Amino acid sequence: WLLTRPSSGRRDLALVVVLSTFAIGPLLYPGVLANSDQPTHLFWLSELDKLFGQGVFYSRWAPDQAYGWGGPAFNYYSPLAWYVAEAFHLAGMGLVEAMKATLAIGIIAGMTGMYLFARTLVGKSGAIVSAIIFGYFPYLVADISIRGELAESLAICLIPATLWSFHKLVAEKKSVFAAPAALLSGLLLLGHNVTALFAFPFLVAYLGFMILKGSPANGRGRALRTSLQQCGYGILGLGLGAGISAFYWLPAIMERGLIWGGLPPRGKANPWGFQAYYMPGEWIYSLHIGDLYAGNGHHHPTGIYFLVGSVAALALIAAFRRGWLRTAFPFFTLLFPALVFLQTEGSAPFWESVPLVAFIQYPWRLLDLVGICLAVIIGGAFSLLANRLEKLSAGWQRRLGVAMAVGVTCLIVISTSMLPLQPQWDTREIDHDDREHNLAAAADMRLKGQFLPISVQPSSPQPKPQGQPELSAKGGLTTLSSTANGFDNKAWLIGLQKQSQVVFDVLYFPGWQVYVDDQRVPTTAQKQTGQVSAPVPAGKHRVELRFEDTPLRRWSDYLSAFSLVPLAVLLVVPVRRRFRLARGRARARTTVAAGGLPDFSE
Repeated sequence: WLLTRPSSGRRDLALVVVLSTFAIGPLLYPGVLANSDQPTHLFWLSELDKLFGQGVFYSRWAPDQAYGWGGPAFNYYSPLAWYVAEAFHLAGMGLVEAMKATLAIGIIAGMTGMYLFARTLVGKSGAIVSAIIFGYFPYLVADISIRGELAESLAICLIPATLWSFHKLVAEKKSVFAAPAALLSGLLLLGHNVTALFAFPFLVAYLGFMILKGSPANGRGRALRTSLQQCGYGILGLGLGAGISAFYWLPAIMERGLIWGGLPPRGKANPWGFQAYYMPGEWIYSLHIGDLYAGNGHHHPTGIYFLVGSVAALALIAAFRRGWLRTAFPFFTLLFPALVFLQTEGSAPFWESVPLVAFIQYPWRLLDLVGICLAVIIGGAFSLLANRLEKLSAGWQRRLGVAMAVGVTCLIVISTSMLPLQPQWDTREIDHDDREHNLAAAADMRLKGQFLPISVQPSSPQPKPQGQPELSAKGGLTTLSSTANGFDNKAWLIGLQKQSQVVFDVLYFPGWQVYVDDQRVPTTAQKQTGQVSAPVPAGKHRVELRFEDTPLRRWSDYLSAFSLVPLAVLLVVPVRRRFRLARGRARARTTVAAGGLPDFSE
């Protein structure tokens, strides 16, 4: 019924949301995904919830990281997904249900964003197909329903909406989209650092393509003014997005040398590295649908999608002929094979020589962008088919034909993507809201070595012993009393028989500062264990341990705060303008009803 009715943007969006329910379905099973990263995600969410309980609403330090010794994970790991999940948890959901709700919201946001973006390029009927292709692309399905990747999947699902907002802002020069573009690009930076690493070059390349394509052909001066205006819009959106998220990404980049990278150094303890994760050839040409999710989601033979996308690209080229270059399809058609090549072993020189790309870790993560390219290409080809149906028939017959074509396409895509899916759920009777369980479930090499300060060897931390003293020294230390205002501000009244290095039960990282009788003292890492250490003279003293912002982190916070001012202006001005126009129209209607002439001075 929704498809046979005359086309409506709101109805089409409602249909896209309805069609997303098949992807959400596996999340309704009880339990946590087994053999995946979800136990680790559960740990991070549990850690954030603990901080909220202490009144700490944003922290760069995870107190229970590294088996309870603490670590700077939240200084480096993108925070958006955890805060969305925490919002669901505070609304009354359990931790596991909050994670699944976040994944579900990501699916809906991704498909609706893809519909909005594709509608500007291929029309409404093709946009529905584009949304389905994106939402049920095997890599995204595996990311959500097999690996349970909270942060990465949410960031992937933000890319289409970000593209749409910048298309409206830059290509169509609609300044009202400046605030949404800035906000979405900022959220993408907060969503997943690795995804943002390749999504932003993709976004900038698309904006550059649209600026070059959209320059007027008549009049060099007019073309220059138009291009400069579009560039200004793009810089405004990207700059504000980077500004409002600077509190996270600026310290994460500038302080990258203070930790052992995202994972421990590659070796026996860490086999992960891009050299082992090139796309095998059978992923490209294999049409075996049953093997889509072989190896617990670490293999994505998407050959059937590559084949359909290639045929659709050729159909678009043949249909548009010379006019093809004046559309947006060349960008996605040419980028599609380039992205596939970058996932094969033949692209090794690129991964080994270009700065930063090795941080992507797995070349097949570029399947995110391949899914977007294929969604636009296949949606465009479907739009051509719908136009042919319009010419062959009229009225309800045309709508029925388009509805049948959309329905068959959706049925094929959803069935081929979801039927081979076999997620493994851990349904044991475990209280996943229990922090102790979450700590135990996630206490593995990843939590010992991931984001660990360089003062500690990745393999050295062991679980903190029960009853571990909060501070110790060789100079006959006696603890007289102690006070604590959360994990990041503790104080003790101590006595020392002689001057000694006092060692605290927390790993050192820049920001930890020791005060003796309210005076700062040099704070360093203890050589053997990497714990916080500071000199304290003999006698009775008040010793305080605080986790403070470094100048870099403080100025990053200021930059984000200052960026909120122009963002607020960009949000308020369009609303105020619409309010004034609505008031002017109401006044005009009142004047006409009274028999006078409307006043259009406003």
